[in-house]
Amino acid sequence: MSAKQTSTSKLTREQIREQNSDPNHGVSLCIPRVFSNITYRQIFKVMCDARLGFVERVDVIRTKDHKRAYIHFKAGGWNMRDKFARETLTALQEGDHLEMLYEDGKPWFWKVVISDSVRPSEAPKMKPRPNITRVGRKKTLDLGDDPIASRVREHNKGVDIKAEVSEELSGLKKETPPPEANNQFASLSTL
Repeated sequence: MSAKQTSTSKLTREQIREQNSDPNHGVSLCIPRVFSNITYRQIFKVMCDARLGFVERVDVIRTKDHKRAYIHFKAGGWNMRDKFARETLTALQEGDHLEMLYEDGKPWFWKVVISDSVRPSEAPKMKPRPNITRVGRKKTLDLGDDPIASRVREHNKGVDIKAEVSEELSGLKKETPPPEANNQFASLSTL
């Protein structure tokens, strides 16, 4: 066998479609084109609201300018009790597609078909995050005074000067002021 031929058990597209449309195996649907602003949660909600069956997971693959979504229903989880769900599955198995309106009051729809891809056993993995190291805040060098601390010092300096002045005044001899009515030194003696 060459490197391109893997084995004789490779399935054809028709066999894959048949397997993906079997409700006992688990139905897998595909929305070939989804706008980039649509999330897997929105797709999951619309599929659950359609009541076609038990949605196991929604895989969203990003392409160049849009997304592609794969909706995987649980094995045996297709709603076979509902007539609409049975008729929908029959139409999809016959090769038809659905046009599913996904926003109320808007004409936007998704084209839904049976998936042509092999159903993966698990959801695609996200890319790992790049290595990120957390660095503390950059150390700063205090070259000047803190403006608040310098204001406090200025205030305290004013208080200290007042104390110094009152000390000096207390050390002076008490002089008797002149007997004038407008004594300008009268306020200093009360300090």
